[in-house]
Amino acid sequence: MAIKMLNPLPKKTICIYDDLGQLGKSDLADLMMQKFDAILFEKADEKEVFPAIRAKFDQECEGFCKWRVIIFNLTRESPLYDSVEFTQLLEKITDGSFMKAGWDGEYPWVIVLGNRPIMYTATTAANGGRIVFLKLDSIDHKLVFDRHLDLKIQSLAATAQNISTITDESAKSGKDPKVIAFEKTFEPSGPKGRQSASMVYTQLIDQLIDMYPTLFKEYRTFGKKPKVGGEDYVYQKQKFHEQFMVANFKNIQFSGTQGYYSYYIKKKA
Repeated sequence: MAIKMLNPLPKKTICIYDDLGQLGKSDLADLMMQKFDAILFEKADEKEVFPAIRAKFDQECEGFCKWRVIIFNLTRESPLYDSVEFTQLLEKITDGSFMKAGWDGEYPWVIVLGNRPIMYTATTAANGGRIVFLKLDSIDHKLVFDRHLDLKIQSLAATAQNISTITDESAKSGKDPKVIAFEKTFEPSGPKGRQSASMVYTQLIDQLIDMYPTLFKEYRTFGKKPKVGGEDYVYQKQKFHEQFMVANFKNIQFSGTQGYYSYYIKKKA
């Protein structure tokens, strides 16, 4: 595999994974170390990783300085797949904030070899989707771009950017960001006496958390026993109804029976 043919954008981490164990990760890592004078890690301790990269760069190793290939070879049982700290470490490496003069605009290839995708975060996605996921095809053993996972990251990036815009608007206006988010998304479904379909509070909270997870998470928590085939949630219905809906939206009609509230609203076009 020629690394130059992957053609990444600047500041990218490439996650190459193989869930069937056919990749021969160690052989691939050895090949890249020989070809590009790459530096290899199996753990993710900043106290070891940053000094090792700086030392390799300061020694002016011709191959490393030219290609700048940094490899993490993860075992199947590695805890790093689900580690937010590991993702943050990868971001710091690509940024070069730990280097004396950064990467001088020539960003490194950070390659993660593993048996499944590593975690991606809202921060990672908001910064342009810094992780590229390539999966080994089990039929022809070629590396293929994981388009399904990329679409998830794009969605996460859009959500993070939207929330960032709302937060900035809130800081300027002094208005509650939750109210701004709601007004950007929903509107009354019709005048009094001509109401269209209503949206119950559980459905509404679910949609708000899907679109703005950090803003509305206080209104829904995990239950003790997950339901079969889905998650069991506890909804803060009184808090949501009284402190948010009734307190902020006088023009939205609602109906309620024993605390089971329905709101006459619709999504904006």
